Amino acid sequence: MGNLGRVLVLTTIAIAMFTVLALADADGVQTPSAEIFFAGGGPLTRLAFLNLSELNEALPGTEFSGDLNFGGRQAFLLQGSLGFGGGDLRFGGVDAQGTWTAPVTGGAFDQAELKLSYGGFLFEALLNPTSRLPLFAGGIIGSGKLSLLLSRGAEGTFADLTGKPLLLELSRPYFALQPYLGTEFKLLNFLGLKLEVGMLFAFSSREWLLPDRTRAKDGPLKLITAPLIGIALIFGG
Repeated sequence: MGNLGRVLVLTTIAIAMFTVLALADADGVQTPSAEIFFAGGGPLTRLAFLNLSELNEALPGTEFSGDLNFGGRQAFLLQGSLGFGGGDLRFGGVDAQGTWTAPVTGGAFDQAELKLSYGGFLFEALLNPTSRLPLFAGGIIGSGKLSLLLSRGAEGTFADLTGKPLLLELSRPYFALQPYLGTEFKLLNFLGLKLEVGMLFAFSSREWLLPDRTRAKDGPLKLITAPLIGIALIFGG
């Protein structure tokens, strides 16, 4: 992600948070309706504070860094979509993914690409139906996948190019669980913002796999845990 994209993401999250606080604390000021959406959906962005030190150690000469840095904590940007329906109890679906690249030094490859994707069934319950600012407790149950692509530039003689692999692709499936707390407010009758804070837990009982299903034993990241901050633009009513 470029610097402009990072600034836009941070600015959007900051404006949304300050707006929510203003709506919650305002007294005697006309504010947008805090009624909940009974059906809606739209694009979402999540910042996942992943710890990839185990993967970096398993790939000497490689260090994946996040899209944003908060006091030394690396935040990785995930983008996707969600949809839901219901009242005080809502159900729906969600997906999110992100891709990051890092240079590789001193090895057979010169670039590494990491992709995290997950999605699943969404459920949430309204905790304070009489409040002006709704608070939801929810969760996502589903599956995900971590993909790793190692590559090197195609340079050299025919013997050089055919003697060593140009690409190595590995992947690992996960069971994913994400509990969260969230709130939402309407900007218009059909448009609003949804904010979430939660935790991603992803566990794999399988090894890393090559495209032909060959197993790569004793690989890193059997368990992934990451705090999450999310914002979604909701269209609905």
